[in-house]
Amino acid sequence: MTKSSFTFKLEGAKELDRALAELPKAYAKSALRDMLKKAAKPVADAARARAPEGPNRKLRGSIRVSTRLKESQRRGRVKRGAVEIFIGATYPPGNNAHLVEFGTGPRYHKNGKYVGQMPPKPFMRPAWDASKDQALAILREEAWMALYRAARRLAKRAVSGKLGKSARRHLGG
Repeated sequence: MTKSSFTFKLEGAKELDRALAELPKAYAKSALRDMLKKAAKPVADAARARAPEGPNRKLRGSIRVSTRLKESQRRGRVKRGAVEIFIGATYPPGNNAHLVEFGTGPRYHKNGKYVGQMPPKPFMRPAWDASKDQALAILREEAWMALYRAARRLAKRAVSGKLGKSARRHLGG
C-alpha cells in the first residue's frame, strides 16, 4: 500500500498568517478551526455519498469531521499548537473503514483456514478529488470571515472587561 499525497496553492496565506498573528493564540486557533471545519464539510458529504455500507452496515453514517483523533489513531502525531481537521470514519462503527478503502490481501485464521480477501472500494480519496475545489473555495471565503468574527468577539470582550490575562497582554492592555 503506497501513501499518496496532494498539493494545492492557497493564495493570500502570508496575509492570513499576519492577520492571525494579530490575534491572541486561542482566538487564532479558534478562527482556524472554524474555517477548516466548514471547508471539510463538502469532503465528508462526498465521502458519505461514495462509501459502501461496509461489513458492519454502519460505515456511511460513521464518517465525520473532527478536530481530534482517538488515542489509537494518534501514533507518532504529537504536534502541539497545530490546528488539524480529520475527516473519516469514527470508531467503533468505522473501525474497518481502512479495509474497505484499501482492500485486503488473502486472509487466514491461525489454524490455516482461508477466510477470503476484500477488493479495495475507495471512497475517501475519490471524495477529496471530487470536492477539493469546493472545499478550497469555502476555505477562501471563510478565512477572512472567521478572522472578522474572532476580532469582533475579542473587541466585545475587551469593551465588557471580560478579556483574559493573556489576551490583554497580547493586545498591550
